[in-house]
Amino acid sequence: MKLKKLLAKAEAVFDAGQRGRTQKQKHLKKVLKKLRSHEEALSTRLHEETDQAVIKKLKRKVSLVHAQRKKGLMLIQ
Repeated sequence: MKLKKLLAKAEAVFDAGQRGRTQKQKHLKKVLKKLRSHEEALSTRLHEETDQAVIKKLKRKVSLVHAQRKKGLMLIQ
């Protein structure tokens, strides 16, 4: 093999970690978008609900989804 091919292969091997991280970030962004839409849907249901037991459950779910989104955002940065 010539030097250019060897360097290209070595770069591909060393760059594999970076490629994996970028794929993980892309996937995480998609999941965060889904979580955001889910949180918004839960919030709208929460504002429309009148039953106190259901309101309590929805508040707990909203806070859980919000915490998950916050944790995901910390991983991206």
